[in-house]
Amino acid sequence: MSTLIKLLSDSEITILHIKGQLFLNGISSLTKNAYQSSIIAGLGTNSSGYLDLYIDSDDKERAEQLIQNMGLKS
Repeated sequence: MSTLIKLLSDSEITILHIKGQLFLNGISSLTKNAYQSSIIAGLGTNSSGYLDLYIDSDDKERAEQLIQNMGLKS
């Protein structure tokens, strides 16, 4: 049974680039912006402006390999 897992956190530009490459390779992903979520909820935060990238646990090995091939860490 697969579950949604956090693959990594990084800057918005990096995460969106990785998300696009994952999509092109048939891997679905979701992003979460903790800062924006807290603003919508009316809470303050000291978020660093990073996005979290989530994928299906079944795709973890393929996604990590793709990220390494891009020269990025996972």
